[in-house]
Amino acid sequence: MLSIYKTISGYGEAPLRAGFILLILAIGLPLLFLASVNADLLTWDETMLKAGLEFIPLTKGKGSDDPGGLHILLKTLSQLAITLQAALFGFALRNRFRR
Repeated sequence: MLSIYKTISGYGEAPLRAGFILLILAIGLPLLFLASVNADLLTWDETMLKAGLEFIPLTKGKGSDDPGGLHILLKTLSQLAITLQAALFGFALRNRFRR
């Protein structure tokens, strides 16, 4: 756990690293999970991006036509990871400006 904490936020001392990881999680993770739920990767359009919003915390997406167990699990994991990384980014930013 300590090595993961060091990697994603530099022990709470690297706000740029934590912000970059947060950006990757907020953009890449929903698209990756949406691609794993929807097998047709060639039809990326506006509706797919709107459906990807439900993987980001505090947003309301279009919703899935068939909300199965995998979809709900991936949505919950994505929202949890983004929320935790946002908290780590906040702590790193606070530590940077406190000094």
